[in-house]
Amino acid sequence: MTAQASLSDAQAEHAATFFAKARRAWVDAMALDPDLAVLEIGCGTGATGALALKEGKCGSWIGVELDARQAVEALFALTDVIGQDPADTALPYARSSFGLIFVGAGLSAFDKPHKTLAAVIPLLRPGGRVIVSVAGRGADKRGFTPGDLKRALKRGGVKLLMLKAVGGKAGFLGLGRKPPQRVEAVGKR
Repeated sequence: MTAQASLSDAQAEHAATFFAKARRAWVDAMALDPDLAVLEIGCGTGATGALALKEGKCGSWIGVELDARQAVEALFALTDVIGQDPADTALPYARSSFGLIFVGAGLSAFDKPHKTLAAVIPLLRPGGRVIVSVAGRGADKRGFTPGDLKRALKRGGVKLLMLKAVGGKAGFLGLGRKPPQRVEAVGKR
């Protein structure tokens, strides 16, 4: 085996492992749009954004990631990566800069997840969409209830298109209800 073939094999193996981390369903739901600017809160290593960029689903993908190791890896995959919490430091983008904002489970790693979400909503352009899938109160004390998420999005001028709680359940006669493990929402500004 030549050194070139060995390198090609290693690259293919790394790509397969890297893209396996991507939120494939999110990317598959996106239309081809080379002009779309996307912001992802809690981007991890950038696998989802890299896949979307590779498939022509967007023109730029900006990630926000607080874990330094993951942020460094994401820098090689995304248009830009910011390692600061938007709740504490304004992102270097104007209002209405993004046509799509993804907020995933990584939001729970931020110190003030409710404030972080509130800080990024103004960056969504009119007609833009936000997709949120975050920890519920059943998974994290700083997590969201469906009502929390609904209020946070409405305050930012986002019209709720879908809201659901995943996991948790009501106890006997509604007593002892377990809060949701995850709360999901889709909205449009």
